[in-house]
Amino acid sequence: QAREAAETATQSAEEAAHRAEEAALKADETARAAKYAAEEATAKAEELAQTAREASLSAQRVAEEAALRAEQAAIAAREGVEEAIEVARAAGVKAEEGMQAAQAAVAGLAAELSAESAEKAEGAGREAKRAAAAAFSAAEGLVRKAELASIAGDEAIEAATKVSGAVAQSVDEAGREAREAAATGLGVATDTQQKAGRADVAGDEAIGAAIRGLHQLVARAEEAARAAQGAAAAATEASGALEAATRAAEASAKTLGEETSARVEEARRAAEEATAKAEELTQAAREAVAAAQKVAEEAALRTERAAIVAREGVEAAMEKAHATGMRAEASVQAAQAAVAGLEAGLSAETAEKAGAAAREARSAAAAAFDAADTLVRRAELASIAGGEAIEAAASVSGATAERVGGAGREAREAAATGLEVAGETHGKAAMAEDAGIAAGEAASAASAKAAKKAEEALIPLIVRRVISSWELLLIIIVVFLSAVVTAVAVSGGLVGLGT
Repeated sequence: QAREAAETATQSAEEAAHRAEEAALKADETARAAKYAAEEATAKAEELAQTAREASLSAQRVAEEAALRAEQAAIAAREGVEEAIEVARAAGVKAEEGMQAAQAAVAGLAAELSAESAEKAEGAGREAKRAAAAAFSAAEGLVRKAELASIAGDEAIEAATKVSGAVAQSVDEAGREAREAAATGLGVATDTQQKAGRADVAGDEAIGAAIRGLHQLVARAEEAARAAQGAAAAATEASGALEAATRAAEASAKTLGEETSARVEEARRAAEEATAKAEELTQAAREAVAAAQKVAEEAALRTERAAIVAREGVEAAMEKAHATGMRAEASVQAAQAAVAGLEAGLSAETAEKAGAAAREARSAAAAAFDAADTLVRRAELASIAGGEAIEAAASVSGATAERVGGAGREAREAAATGLEVAGETHGKAAMAEDAGIAAGEAASAASAKAAKKAEEALIPLIVRRVISSWELLLIIIVVFLSAVVTAVAVSGGLVGLGT
């Protein structure tokens, strides 16, 4: 029995040793599997970390691209303001020169009333008004560009807060420079508008003084003509009386003697001289009237040409205002559609579309504002030119008066229509500007939201990637089962040894 027990114990020990050896092999396999699983897990973790880094870099790249676009827009807006400042300052200088020339011409007309001085005053007045119109247009364009530069500067400063390093510093600096240029531009625009206003008033005064001077010249010429005609009539009567007296004197000369005859001859010569003088005065009066009428006709024809040019300018400005208004309307629709696209689905593509639509809307608004402001100025000039033409038509007669008056009325009608179109275009521009601002804000908010969502999605993404990795899950399950089997085998061997 002892031998059997020993043999049994030996057999059990050998089986336990065999099971322990198998367990050791299983443990070795499990260790290798665990090592492989660890390596796989490490590789997956590195892959996920790389994916996270790429996502972060992508979000950072999108933010940097948006910031660089904002920087470029701010730089372009600043350069536009600087160019507009130079144009406005030059226009302001010309307006001041025109005002001074108009004032000097009015003073010259007051010192010496003549057709030449009246014509000079009229020309100086028109030149001053043209310079004023150019200055008004330059100032209004500068105001619009300054407003756009201020908006672009704010957007660049905001975009700089979403990036870091040298890019943030460069974008922020560009935004601040754009805002500074905008502030300077608004100051220059105000100064230029004041100069334009003074030049416009001086031009009106010079043109009015020239018209009044021409009226005075015509009145003087007509009065001189009437006086000359009266003198000629008196001289003619005197000449007839003198001839009768001469005949009577000649008839009685034979009885009165040589002395009386000489006196009669002297009286006859005096009468002839008076008649000749009266004829000269009459001719001079006729020439003065003709000259005054010619000056009045030339002035009327100049006002006619000015009215025609002003009307054509209004018509051209209306065409441009119509075109820019249509562009502004289209940009409003595009901006609204882009914002709706953002609300429907946030993505880098929809955010980029919204940003592009915002820039287009602001650009279209600026163009429409410029066109509307230009149309207003041209309409005002056409109204003034039309009124001057109608007034000048009253100084002439016949076909010239009809032509000049018709040109004046057409200019005033075009001016009234132009003001209506300018109001409509200005409204469309305001809508485009509001839509551009709204789309820009929506795009900025969407970019920020997208970046935040990307950051928040990194950890869930890693978890999902781990969970969705079937290989890794299978390895973990195998390792777990191997460990369980090994533990069971070791436990069975130990139990066998104990028995």
